[in-house]
Amino acid sequence: MGVLDKEIDFPRGGAAVAPSSQSHKSGESHKEENQLFGVAKKRKAKAKADAPPSKKKAIEEKAAVWSKPISLELLTDGVMGLGVVTEIHEDYVLLETADSCRVKLPATQVSKKFTDLLKQEKVSLESSFVIGQMVPFRDNLSLEASESLQLNHLMPGTIVECEPDPEPSVTAGIYVTLGNGVRGFVAKSHLPPRLRADITRVGRALRCVVMFCQQNTPLLVLSAHPDIVAISKAEKRSTFLGYSVGDRIKCTVIDVVPQTFLVCFSLPVADDGKVPLVTAIAYKQYLNKPEEIESFYSIGSEHLCRVMNFRYADRCLIVSTRKDMLNQKIVSYKDAVPGEFLEAKVTDIHPRGLQVSICETVKGFIPAEQASDKAVALDKAFSVGSTIKCRVWFVNEEKKQVWLTARHSLVNYKGTLIMSYDSKYEGIVTIGVVAKVLQTGGALLQFFGTVRGLLAANEAKKLGTDLKMGQVLEVQVTSVDVADRKMNLTLVGESLASTGHVLHPKEAEFCSNGERVFTAIVDEVSDSSIAGHRSERVVLHLESEPSVKGSLVPNLVSDCLDSPLESIKEVFRKGSKVHPVAALGSLSGMNRFTSKRLVSAWLETFHKSVPKSFDDLKQGQIICGVISQRVPDDCFYVELVGGSGLLGKVAFADVDGGKEGASSLQVGQTVVGRIRSVHVEKKTFRISLKLTDCVPSEHLPSKACTPSASLALQLLRSSVEEMCAFAQSSKAKLPVPGTCVVATVSQIVDDLLLVTFDGKLRGCVRKSNYTGNVKLGDKIKCLVIDYVFPRNDAELVMIEKDGTPALKEKKKKKDKQEDATAPCRVVLVKRDYIVVLPSNKNHLLFVPSRFHPNQVTEVKNARVSVGDTVEIADTIALSDCLHIGFLRGDVDIISKLLPASKYTSQTFPGKKWESHESEDGPGKTKTELGIRAKSIKNLGVYTGTVVGPWTSDDRHDHGKLAAQIELPGGHIGRLHASELPSRILVEHASPIDEFIKRNARKNVVVKIINFVSIKKGDRKVRVAELTMAESKIAEARKKASAVAFQTTFSPGDVVRCFVLPDQDETNKNILVEVNPLWSGKIAHEAVSDDLKVSITTILSWFFLPVDNRVFMNTIL
Repeated sequence: MGVLDKEIDFPRGGAAVAPSSQSHKSGESHKEENQLFGVAKKRKAKAKADAPPSKKKAIEEKAAVWSKPISLELLTDGVMGLGVVTEIHEDYVLLETADSCRVKLPATQVSKKFTDLLKQEKVSLESSFVIGQMVPFRDNLSLEASESLQLNHLMPGTIVECEPDPEPSVTAGIYVTLGNGVRGFVAKSHLPPRLRADITRVGRALRCVVMFCQQNTPLLVLSAHPDIVAISKAEKRSTFLGYSVGDRIKCTVIDVVPQTFLVCFSLPVADDGKVPLVTAIAYKQYLNKPEEIESFYSIGSEHLCRVMNFRYADRCLIVSTRKDMLNQKIVSYKDAVPGEFLEAKVTDIHPRGLQVSICETVKGFIPAEQASDKAVALDKAFSVGSTIKCRVWFVNEEKKQVWLTARHSLVNYKGTLIMSYDSKYEGIVTIGVVAKVLQTGGALLQFFGTVRGLLAANEAKKLGTDLKMGQVLEVQVTSVDVADRKMNLTLVGESLASTGHVLHPKEAEFCSNGERVFTAIVDEVSDSSIAGHRSERVVLHLESEPSVKGSLVPNLVSDCLDSPLESIKEVFRKGSKVHPVAALGSLSGMNRFTSKRLVSAWLETFHKSVPKSFDDLKQGQIICGVISQRVPDDCFYVELVGGSGLLGKVAFADVDGGKEGASSLQVGQTVVGRIRSVHVEKKTFRISLKLTDCVPSEHLPSKACTPSASLALQLLRSSVEEMCAFAQSSKAKLPVPGTCVVATVSQIVDDLLLVTFDGKLRGCVRKSNYTGNVKLGDKIKCLVIDYVFPRNDAELVMIEKDGTPALKEKKKKKDKQEDATAPCRVVLVKRDYIVVLPSNKNHLLFVPSRFHPNQVTEVKNARVSVGDTVEIADTIALSDCLHIGFLRGDVDIISKLLPASKYTSQTFPGKKWESHESEDGPGKTKTELGIRAKSIKNLGVYTGTVVGPWTSDDRHDHGKLAAQIELPGGHIGRLHASELPSRILVEHASPIDEFIKRNARKNVVVKIINFVSIKKGDRKVRVAELTMAESKIAEARKKASAVAFQTTFSPGDVVRCFVLPDQDETNKNILVEVNPLWSGKIAHEAVSDDLKVSITTILSWFFLPVDNRVFMNTIL
C-alpha cells in the first residue's frame, strides 16, 4: 500500500521518473482536440528558449525527492520511521517522530523475544526504554556515500554522510545527495540551529539520519539536528536545557512564516557563549497579535514567551506570547497543585462525573462523588458551559490527568489543607473525606494529593453514628510518619458537642506556673462549612510564650447570650492582639482559650480559690465555668475555667425550672455554680446552678451594694466593654456606643430610618427612637447604641435635628443640674442589657437585663419595653459618653431573685450538700427567673404542675374555687372546681381542697379551653382556663364551644354548684359558684333543714322560679 492515493506519485523500482509538467513542455506545435469541429487545432509555440540539459536533469531529480512534511495520514502500512521515546507506560511506549507525529508502540510489537520475556515478567517497558531513546532500531548502521547505494537500502535510524547542494535553490530547506544518484531533502526545521538563520552557510558535508522511509517509494525524511543524529545518546533528547512547561523565557525572533502564522525563536545564549541546540516556535493560537505577525514579530525582536509543550524529534519548545497565557497559573497538568482553588468550565457530563476545562491546554475530571456534598443528578445540577468553583483533589501523573473536587465543604474550607506527609502538619486541624471504613470500626480519611490518615476505632466511636463513605470530617493530626507515609488522626472536640459522647479535656500544661489570664496574638482565622454546618476558629499564640498555640471558637468569645458577632472572620485579623484571654483545658492535644471578660475578671478576683486539680475540689465551693456540651435528655457538663480541665456534671434537677430551665441554657454560656458533691473514687463531681446557691461571697471588680449586685454589674460591664473593644479594633475605627454623630437619612422604610454617618458607615433609627418630621436627606444628631459585627451596622437614637436653633442658656444650665434620678427613656432592650437615654441626652446608660450569668431572659419578658420612662439609681461612668448602672428598684429585684443562700455542708460520706430556699416567700416563677417561655395554644393538651390554691387581686375575678397550675414555659393556668375529674367530684365533699392536697407540686394532664386576662399584683397576666373533665379532654373536635363553660340555663335544669368560702353571715342566703363565669345565690327559704351546708360543700339545686332570680357575675 502506498503512501499517497495515486500510484503515479511513487514509481516502482526506485527509478527517478519526473512527471510531465506544463512548465516543461516542448516548444513544438502541440495538438489539442477541437471539440467543436472534431479536428486538431494548431497553436503557435511560445517564444521560449529550450532549457539546458543539465538544468532539466536537476529539475527532474528534485521533483523525485520527497520534500513534503510528514503527517499522520501518511503513516500507512509499510512506512518505517525513527522516533524519540517521550512517555513510557505499562503496556505501550509513546514515540515522537519528525514533524511532531506521535506513534504508539505496543509492548507486544517490540519483538517476538521481548513479548516472550514480557509474559514471563522478566522484562518491562520501563526497564527497556528511557526517555529520549531512539527506536525502533538498536544497531546504528553508518553508510558512507557510495556509488552502490540505493534508496531501498535505507532504513530508519541509518546515519549517512550527505553532500548538500552548493547553492540552495529554496528557502524551506536543503537538497542533499546521498550517493549513486540518491537524492534527499532536509527541511529547515531539521537543520542544526546554526544553519537555520542562513542556510547558505552549509558546508560540503552534512551528517543526517533517516527518520522516515518506505520501500519502492520516494518517501525519505532526513534530519541533520546533532541531538537527533546522536541516536545512541538518549540523554541528548530527554531534557530541553533545563526548561520546563510553564517557564517564562525571553526569546529572539529568527524566522517568520506568514502563510502559516508560524514564528521561530532562538533561546538565550548559554553562559559559555554557545548557541543552544534547542529552539522555540509559536503557532497562531499561541501568538499575541497574530494579525500583525510580520510587523510585530520582526526578525531580531525580543519577546517574553512561556513554554507550553515540547517537540522531541524537532528539539524545540512550543511557546506562547499571549498575555493571558503568560499570566495564568496553570498551563500544564504539572502546574496543578493539590488543594489549589480554581475555576473550571464544564465540557461534558456523564454518569461517572464531569469533564471540565481548566484552561486551553489542561483538562480536568470531577468524579460524581466529588461533584457535591449531597447526592444530586449531575445533568440537572450542572450544565455544559457553566463555570464551577473547585479545588485540585490530586494529579494522576501516569495518565496526566487532574482530578478535582467541587464539594462545597472542601472548596470553601479556609483552614489548613493537607497535601503531603509532612511533620509540619502535626497538631493542625483540617478536614478529610472518609475513603474506607475498616472492619475494626475505624476509617481511612483521604486528604488532598492522595494523602491518607488513620482514624482509630476508639475515636470513630465518639461520633455516635456509623461512618459513611464520602463523609466529610473535621479532624486533628496527632502524628505523621514521613518515612512510612502514615498519619494518625483524632476528632476535633467542638464537632462532638451534640453526639452524646462526653469529652474530657486535659490540664493545660502552660498553666502550671499559676498564670491564668494572658494576651494572645492571632495567627490565622479558619472558616469552613461541613455538611451545612459553618465552623470558624481563631488560631493564636501567647505573646509571653510564642511556642504556646491554641484555638478560640465563636461560642467562647463573648459573654453575651446574643453575641454581637455574626462572624469572627473580619473581627480577628492576623497579627492583632487579643486581651484578655483565659485558659481552658486542652482537647486532642490542642490548647483552648476563651476571651470572655467575666471569666478573666473571675480568675483575677478569686485566683486563690480557683481549683487547679481534682484534689482542690470541695463540697459547697463556688466555681465559674462554661457549658462545654449537652447530653440530650440527660444532663450537661460544665468545664471549670483556669485550664485545669475539670469537668462537672449538672443534672436538670440542679437548674432552676428543671428540664425546662436547662433547655434555655446554651453551650458556651458562662455560668457560676456551686459544687454539690464530689466522688473521689470515680473522680467525678456534681454542680448546682440554682441561682440562690450560686452567689459569691465577695465583690467582683465592679463594686455594688451586695456581692450579688456586684456580679450582675460585672456581667453587664463585660458585655459593654467587649462591644467597645470590637468597635475600636475594627478596620473602620467605629465610634463606641454613646458617641454623638451627625447622620444623613438615606432611606425611609416602614417608619425605619436608614442613615449614613462618618463617611460610609451605615445604621438605622427605629420608629420609637426619633421624633419630628424627618425627611429624606435630613441631617440628624444621634447617639450610637449598638453594633452588629463585622457588618458594622449600627443602631442609633436621634437626640435632635441638626441645625435647629440652640437652646437658651437658662435651659442649658437647668439640664446640667438635673439629678441622676430624673426620668429617662428606654431606647433598646436586649437579652443581655437595656439601653437608657437620660433626659440630658449627653450619654447612654446600660443597665442589666439579667442579673446572673445562669439566668436566661427573653425580650418579651423584660421588665421594661422600648419607650418606657424609667428612673435610674446608682451608675458607674466607663467614659464620658457611656455609663452602666441599675434602674430604681433593681436592687430589690436582685435581693428577691438572689437571696442570701442558706446551706449546710455535709462532709461525711454518702451525704450530699443541700440548699434551702429563702423563707421570705414562695418560690420564684419561671418568668421571674427569666427562663425562656414556650408558647401554648388554645384547645391544646399539656402537662402542668399543681402550684396551690388560686389567688388574684382582681376584684372582677369571681372564679375563686380553683387551683393554680404552672404550664410549660412558665405560663399560668387556672383549674376550676367544676372542671375536676368526675371521680373527685363524686367522692369528696370538698373536691378542690382534696385535689390540691393530693397533687401539690405534682404533674397533671390538662386541656386549655379559654384564655382570660386577670390582674395579679400590679399587672395583668394572661391566664389559661383549664379542664380535667374526661369528656372534654377526649373531645376530638377542635371547637371551643364543645369544651367551653356552660353559659345557658333554663328553669328546672339541674346544675352542680359550689359554696363559696366567703359567706356573709348577716345574710341568710348562700352564695355559690357554678364556674368562673357564673355565680349565684340560694335563698334561705329555698333550703330545707336536711340541706344545711357548710363552707365549700357541694350542692345540687333546681332553678327557682323567675321571681327567685339567680345573680350573674360579670363575664371576664
